[in-house]
Amino acid sequence: MGITAVKLAHDEYILTMEQDGATVPQNVDPSKEPGGDKVLRRLDCAVMNYLYEIAEIEQETDPQSQPYATVRAMFPEGTELYPGAGFRDKTHIQLCVREPEQIMGVFRIPEWQRIELELPSLYEQAYEIF
Repeated sequence: MGITAVKLAHDEYILTMEQDGATVPQNVDPSKEPGGDKVLRRLDCAVMNYLYEIAEIEQETDPQSQPYATVRAMFPEGTELYPGAGFRDKTHIQLCVREPEQIMGVFRIPEWQRIELELPSLYEQAYEIF
């Protein structure tokens, strides 16, 4: 699996969307600043969901294959900490957990940030639960 599978899933997802005449979701910078970070990763989410669907279909034909339960990725965002740095001031790791029973704990995002990032109502529900 890994990054090659994500790339192949993206290519196939785009072809599928084009064949269906559907609009391809885009990663978006909500601040709309020139050179801003595209923190709303709608395309990335769609590609990962597509990859998960492919894995589920594969599991139906090959019972030994395993669907992905989690995905982890690094997002280098923001400005360089110093000239030529590989570190940026907003670099972070994101996890996508497909199987809720794997979640052992959560943290709360401040309400102002939830609103600013336009997090979906599903997140609001989870936010209220925890």
